[in-house]
Amino acid sequence: MAGNNTRRSVNRCRVLLGLAALLFVEQGLAHHSGAMFDDKASTTLTGTVKAFQWSNPHCWIQVLVPGEQGPIEWSVEMGSPSQLFRGGWKPGTLEAGDKITVVIHPMRDGTKGGLFVSAVRVDGMRTFAALPDWTGIWQSAIWPTDVSGRAVGGEAQLRNRLQLLRHPPYNAEWEAKFQAGVKNTAALAEENATFKICSRGFPAIMEAPWVFQIVVSPEETLLVFENQQVRHIYSDGRRHPPKEELWPTRLGDSIGHWQGDTLIVDTIARTSEPIAPRAWLSVLSDRAHFTERLRMVNRDEIEDQLTIEDPIALVEPWRMVLEFKRVPEMNRMIPFDCTENDRNPVVDGKITISTP
Repeated sequence: MAGNNTRRSVNRCRVLLGLAALLFVEQGLAHHSGAMFDDKASTTLTGTVKAFQWSNPHCWIQVLVPGEQGPIEWSVEMGSPSQLFRGGWKPGTLEAGDKITVVIHPMRDGTKGGLFVSAVRVDGMRTFAALPDWTGIWQSAIWPTDVSGRAVGGEAQLRNRLQLLRHPPYNAEWEAKFQAGVKNTAALAEENATFKICSRGFPAIMEAPWVFQIVVSPEETLLVFENQQVRHIYSDGRRHPPKEELWPTRLGDSIGHWQGDTLIVDTIARTSEPIAPRAWLSVLSDRAHFTERLRMVNRDEIEDQLTIEDPIALVEPWRMVLEFKRVPEMNRMIPFDCTENDRNPVVDGKITISTP
């Protein structure tokens, strides 16, 4: 009997430590709205499992958390038994008396409850929501290039495809600034004829010609571009830094969380530079706020539903969908160096070719 209990305990630990905890359910697919959960906040509960309810439409973990007046009971909502089973859970994965730490998205109204995010055993080892496999090398679908290094179809077709070249939904004040810039045709022509881009800010980096890899971990997702720029999207429950510790950078400050196989990204504190090459007049204020919904459509496609909000410059949210294709011809990154053998100097307002 003791041997059976030991094996059973070991099996339970293996499930907790080695298998996926839960695939978050998109709010639209769940049986009720997720509006009561604050999905931009996280609360960590350390305590004892009072009960693990394996039931439809939701499984529940009841956790007793020590308090000054005695244990406080928290209700942690999970998915259905079918969803948990696909994530590696079983009815006996948790039992009353188990010591765990649980991270949740808390209730907005302060009720002692929330939506399951992840769990940590008392021995410090972690189980986390099953994360998607986005390995491989990717590139913006707008940028199929040939061996010339130029976009297939030429500059005109490229401009028609680039989402960030669309006209921003400016309010009257910012639209007037935009139209004033449009009239300076000579300056725009010179900018278009001489620009050289070795790096890009956000969101322009997401429509760049450079290939990139995606590294997904529970703590953060990295987008590593061949030009050596890296986007850090922190998904460990942290918030944006406080105002006194936050300053604008080209890629901004990005935090994220998972809803099923979709990564929700929140970005602020981006420098107020033109939103993309060729869009020299499209600028935003320092209050611009970016929300992305990144998901794999199929094995060879990822889409990024991008929403830009700016209470200073825009009259309404600016929405677009960016698409990325797998690059099957490559199985490793090849570094790109913009200056290694740059033989295209700008001379007298024109880009030329120099001799070796």
